[in-house]
Amino acid sequence: MFPIRFYLCILFCFPVPIKRFRLSLLERQLLWRELIMKLLLASTLFACVAQAGGAELSPEQRCSACLYTYQAIDREVTNQTSTHKGKKLAEQKAAVRDILSTICDSPAFESIGFANGRYIQVDQESVSGDVDRAEKHAEDLTAVCKKLINQNEKKLVPPLADFRKHSRSDLSKNLCTKWTDSCSFDYSKSKKKKQKTKISKSNKCLVDAIGLTVKGEFDAALEKVDCAVVEMPEKSNGEDESDAGKEEEASDDDDEITIEEE
Repeated sequence: MFPIRFYLCILFCFPVPIKRFRLSLLERQLLWRELIMKLLLASTLFACVAQAGGAELSPEQRCSACLYTYQAIDREVTNQTSTHKGKKLAEQKAAVRDILSTICDSPAFESIGFANGRYIQVDQESVSGDVDRAEKHAEDLTAVCKKLINQNEKKLVPPLADFRKHSRSDLSKNLCTKWTDSCSFDYSKSKKKKQKTKISKSNKCLVDAIGLTVKGEFDAALEKVDCAVVEMPEKSNGEDESDAGKEEEASDDDDEITIEEE
């Protein structure tokens, strides 16, 4: 099938020659009719090409395709780490470029299904449940993979070239959110659990007492006030003596005056 540019060139690159002298009414009508027919044909061609190319991926599919692509690259680099780690940098970069040039056509992008908002590799015998096994998923995933690698190969090679897990720790974030708009995750915001405010029993009793007082239930409010009273434990003799000693030391410290000699 010829590209859309080929048909548009045929339509518009060879217009009807316009005479230098004034056109007659019949000639103008024929010219307008031909232009309208070309526009209608062009719109039909655009519709056919859009239908043949398939519907645009949803944000969920686009993000899943990017993450799946990175995971496939990461697995292949990990598998070849023992072979290329420790070699010269030029050789490592060449190995990474070879991985990137072949990864999208590897078995990892065959038998692809879509379930629970993500692309998965399915096995007809082992996978069960609600899985969309349409052939278009493998084609869409492969197309996204090739597009991502073609646009970001120069950025992907350096962090992958030393074959260390630490060097590519942020690569999925960069590929899917920073270098492209495949995913909309905000990695900068860490998920923090909301801390629950703990209220002591006495404070809760006071709050209840205020509420009952506002309602005019004074007897019940007095009971809540009694609940809020906390009895302090009595100090033993040893503790009283130690506290008294501390007070005396503090008073002695207050009485001391330091005079600086000139």
